Amino acid sequence: MREHSPSGLAAALGRPAIRLFIVVGLHAAAFTTSIVAASLLRFDFHPPADWLGELATALPAVLGVKLAAFAVAGQYRRVWRHVTFADLGPLAIANLAASAAVATLNFASWFPHVSRGVLLIDCGTSLLIVGGLRCSYRLTHDLIPAWRRRSTLRRALLVGANRAEKILA
Repeated sequence: MREHSPSGLAAALGRPAIRLFIVVGLHAAAFTTSIVAASLLRFDFHPPADWLGELATALPAVLGVKLAAFAVAGQYRRVWRHVTFADLGPLAIANLAASAAVATLNFASWFPHVSRGVLLIDCGTSLLIVGGLRCSYRLTHDLIPAWRRRSTLRRALLVGANRAEKILA
């Protein structure tokens, strides 16, 4: 039997490196979406004229700090396939630490100014977006196989079964 060997980028980097690249990329997209959504919410979807330039200037710094904070917190090593509500605690702590780091650097004027309201809203939206992203991975991997199995299941009538026997059936 012939074994399948990875080729190209997968062979050069290895599967863990590709997975890490994808996970960090998804987090970067989520954080970008979060800061843009927070900015739009802060200004009631009518941002000032110079808002886009300020956001474009501040986004790389905010993104770098948040990605680094999540890396330090070990959030890229977690397995999304087995995400539970218990994983929400470390995710919230990492998100709060990342937002606190961004706010500290913002108040110290070490990178372009971002509104305090935007930072506060961004803290909540990034938690919702990243948490939703992780839960959606598990949801799709749990529901899709169940939908496929549903067509092969047969109905049965259980007579005289108690609660434990229903679970086993």
